Amino acid sequence: LFSFLYKFNLFKISFLAILIWFMYIAQYFIIFYIVRLISKSLILGLIALFSVITINYFSLYHIPSFIPQSGPMRMLPIFITVFIFYRLKRIDSYLFIFSLSALFFWMIDVGVYILVSYFLTLFLFYLKKLISLKKAILASLWLFFSLSLIFLILNTANLLSGRLSINLFLFILKSQQYARDGYFMLPMAQKTYFWLVILIYFI
Repeated sequence: LFSFLYKFNLFKISFLAILIWFMYIAQYFIIFYIVRLISKSLILGLIALFSVITINYFSLYHIPSFIPQSGPMRMLPIFITVFIFYRLKRIDSYLFIFSLSALFFWMIDVGVYILVSYFLTLFLFYLKKLISLKKAILASLWLFFSLSLIFLILNTANLLSGRLSINLFLFILKSQQYARDGYFMLPMAQKTYFWLVILIYFI
């Protein structure tokens, strides 16, 4: 996403650090909101909020913005997905699926996280009879259509600006290489608020 905006001179690298701090603020609010919404407890919401702040600023040996990939650049789209889901209350909502498709193009690994999480949740909802097989199939088809549509829009914008077409096969190949060999990939930190996502998911 940021590389695409950078190509069109809509984003400057010098603004990245400022953007990251604003993303942290948004992320803190979403975590507080989700935990408070699920638990119906202001106290638990504040505990989650201060726990995240503690992990970010007292348990790390560096300022979070030094390594953007370990902060909201990775985690914010996941929390936004959870936030939208709890607002709409429907896993087969067209608006939710389209939003999920747009967030897929944020970063490669984030997109994979979101897709795998969605299909796993959709499968669990079907097993628990919370959604019919027909609705699950329609939701999956709408997801693939949304992904294709957004990809087509990005590709068209690239071509209209005089740049090369996005090579989908190269994208898939690079994704496989990153998944298999981990080129320039940072490992998931053990002391991170990402585990709150797992906690919230199973609650």
